[in-house]
Amino acid sequence: MAARILVIEDLPANLELLRAVLEAFGHKVDGAHDGLAGLNALRQTRPDMVLCDLQMDGLDGFGVAEAIRGDESLKDIPLVAVTALVADGVAEQVERSGFDGYITKPIEVRRFVPQIEQYLPESLRLLPPEGSSF
Repeated sequence: MAARILVIEDLPANLELLRAVLEAFGHKVDGAHDGLAGLNALRQTRPDMVLCDLQMDGLDGFGVAEAIRGDESLKDIPLVAVTALVADGVAEQVERSGFDGYITKPIEVRRFVPQIEQYLPESLRLLPPEGSSF
């Protein structure tokens, strides 16, 4: 069974790339172009997972994580940062902010779906775990 994944990404080209990759593997994708739109979409669609950029105007990814983890009805949704931000200490800040995972851009298309699927319940995974043979 496919997962419904919300991608919060402010750059249209990046949003469309993530959408294309995820949909090519069979997942359903909703998109939002900023943090506030992402939170609104999240509350309306109740996705199985949220992928979120960190650096966005307005409400950034850290603010999105704080809002999600502070909301009792949303806090258990897997939340993964997908970002080009790779400065020292970022991975630790991402973890402290409540993200379940951290994937750097540019994404490696062949590895991306297995990377994010590890945060989904097994019933929603479409691929074998990363590192196993197909």
